[in-house]
Amino acid sequence: MIKFSTGLGERLFDARRIRFLVIIISLFAAIALGAIVASGDFGFREFVIFLLAVGTVLVILIPSERMLTLAFGLLVLTLALGWRTIAFSSELVVHPSEVLAWLLFGLMLTRAVLYRETLPWKIPFWIPALLCFALLGALVAVTNAVRPDVIISEFKIFLALIPTYYVVKWFVTSPQRWERIANIGIGIGVYLAFLGMLDFFAPEVAQSLAGEGGASIQIGSVQGFERIMFVLYGTPLAGAVILVLLGFTLRQLFRPRLERRWRVLVFAAFLIQLFGIYITGYRGLYIAVAVLFILFAIVQRRGWLLVLGGLAMLPFLPVEFDYRVLSLVDEQYADTSQVKRLARASDALKLIQESPLFGHGLGSSGYVHSDFLQIGANLGIPALLVLLAGFASILLGLWRLAHGRGWFAEYGAAMFAAIGAMLVPLAGEGMIVFIQVMMPIWFVLMMAMRLIELERLESK
Repeated sequence: MIKFSTGLGERLFDARRIRFLVIIISLFAAIALGAIVASGDFGFREFVIFLLAVGTVLVILIPSERMLTLAFGLLVLTLALGWRTIAFSSELVVHPSEVLAWLLFGLMLTRAVLYRETLPWKIPFWIPALLCFALLGALVAVTNAVRPDVIISEFKIFLALIPTYYVVKWFVTSPQRWERIANIGIGIGVYLAFLGMLDFFAPEVAQSLAGEGGASIQIGSVQGFERIMFVLYGTPLAGAVILVLLGFTLRQLFRPRLERRWRVLVFAAFLIQLFGIYITGYRGLYIAVAVLFILFAIVQRRGWLLVLGGLAMLPFLPVEFDYRVLSLVDEQYADTSQVKRLARASDALKLIQESPLFGHGLGSSGYVHSDFLQIGANLGIPALLVLLAGFASILLGLWRLAHGRGWFAEYGAAMFAAIGAMLVPLAGEGMIVFIQVMMPIWFVLMMAMRLIELERLESK
């Protein structure tokens, strides 16, 4: 017999039964894997699906505390997979991170019911309120004959807030565990930036690894500016994920009493992440980085070093960078993407004027390229205000933390800057329709909320 402890007490398992199950599962997995490989259809996507299937079976069969914690760590790592998804249609895809989030949520709920375990269920009001608007938006979309796969795709992005919030709440139970997850976030940010650097410096290698020899590595833009496509991630929107993870790096960079060698390593990671954002070519992300520096400087005096350092670097950046920034204010440098964005924004505003309370339903406005306008057009102004209220409550909580002392103040300042900066691409880029991008953003938001909750628990 094998004995181990869980949050529900000690449990006993027959070792022979476990070995038998492992042998049977391994046998079927080996047969399935061999058949797929032999057919020539085994790629990275299939490999991820295979690992998820094996991990799911193990977690269900052995739902110990350690196994569930490992599954949560795997969930965090899958946030870096990007466009490596399971596609049911051109519009409806399932991301590994949302699968794991729902799996962990379901397992914890099942354990609570079977073993009468008490779980903390309190949830901020804005999350269920936003889900109510999303459900109403789905019903309105049905009446407006929006494609079902489009409705489901956009609705489940909002629905993912529920499992993401609770798994973070249930598994991140201490400041120490919170910081471990934050450090993994730094690694993910560096990894995503490295994928872009691979496109930039070794495009043939990136194409080969992606298995897409004809994939576009970079595209031309204003005055020959090249945007790196992040083929191994799937989109330059990887820069938005790097941005929201940058708060974790900021805290370590300005961490007091950090050994010099570690500070040099963190500074290198910080520069790599900034370069990853730069090569995306998104003007909104450039502005967001500037906002991040300024917000961090407001709540952390030493943050002014970032502002000064950024200003000092401007003269050394390529002239194409100047053209990209000038295009925001000077029509001479404007490109076709700006014209299209303005047209989409104008159409979205018309939809908001036609139905300001309930919107026209999920998927009705197409791809607006502004998440705030898209939510307003699809779900109505009240839904947009609820989302903004959620962001405001998080930022206020982080502002309060940042003006305290110690560990919570350091992370509070960094997260305040990162989430405040994230409002810029949410206003000017189109991310709300992509589960691949929104899952990391939702996760960081939940981490920020958990940081505030942990500080309250510690203060009590």
